[in-house]
Amino acid sequence: MHKDYLGSVLAITDESGNIVEQRHYDAWGQFTHLKVGNGAIITDKDAILNLSKDLIIDRGYTSHEHLNEVGLIHMNGRLYDPALRRFLIYSCSNFVVKKVHTKFSNTNSYYFRTSSIILSSLLSGSVFR
Repeated sequence: MHKDYLGSVLAITDESGNIVEQRHYDAWGQFTHLKVGNGAIITDKDAILNLSKDLIIDRGYTSHEHLNEVGLIHMNGRLYDPALRRFLIYSCSNFVVKKVHTKFSNTNSYYFRTSSIILSSLLSGSVFR
């Protein structure tokens, strides 16, 4: 597996070094080009969607799981829509990091609003206990 500096999967090769899959993404994580095996490079969005069901792995942009059937990327806690270019679930205000006055802080000048990220929950319903 060959990745870029973001961790996005760009190519998958076999034991002999032959390219089995080649992928390209735009800046927001949408497939722009896809090539499987010795086939032609596909740029049509509908054709990419149909072919993406047969990919070797479901990881792609930034190594996150692609939910190709619905066109979303599962980013381990939030769903991201590359077509809308935004997350579908907002972060909970408990996870907002606020700047603390440096007079009250030693080395860490930030804190979590609830003082304990472990006791917090996301608006998505995920609970950390």
